[in-house]
Amino acid sequence: MDKKPKMKSFNEYTEPKTLEEILEMDENKANMHLSQLDEDVAMKIVGSAIKAIELAAKATYAVGKLAGAGIVKGGKALMQRYAKQAIADRKRAKVMKKAKRLSQLRMSKEDILDAKQRIKDEQDRLNQIAADEKALNKRKIEDAKKKLSAAAKELDKQLQSFKKVKV
Repeated sequence: MDKKPKMKSFNEYTEPKTLEEILEMDENKANMHLSQLDEDVAMKIVGSAIKAIELAAKATYAVGKLAGAGIVKGGKALMQRYAKQAIADRKRAKVMKKAKRLSQLRMSKEDILDAKQRIKDEQDRLNQIAADEKALNKRKIEDAKKKLSAAAKELDKQLQSFKKVKV
């Protein structure tokens, strides 16, 4: 007849131990814990191997997809490179890109000037606060003035960089 392994009671069940603790146990308990550790290690190794294979498959697919796209784009690029219309199109695109960049610089300069004006208005408003309110919120007002002056200095630095570029 088959001898079925005896089920462990709650008191007999123990969590897997470290190798040092297993070495101090008696032989039967140590074998039980070592077999459990072997199973856990085997499962981790198999799991990591599966993940590595999946990553390799994904990478191979991505490389193949990029290579196929590169071949198609390369042929189109050679055809376009030497066509007269393509040369004219590239020149026009270059001019448009430069114009767009200049218009963006102008807009950002206007935004900086607007921000500087708002900071100045806010500083004027802080200076016009009534004396009794100044006494109550002195620290907050000083902090706000410091932050506004720091922001104004930063905006001045940015405006100096715009002077280097003709906008």
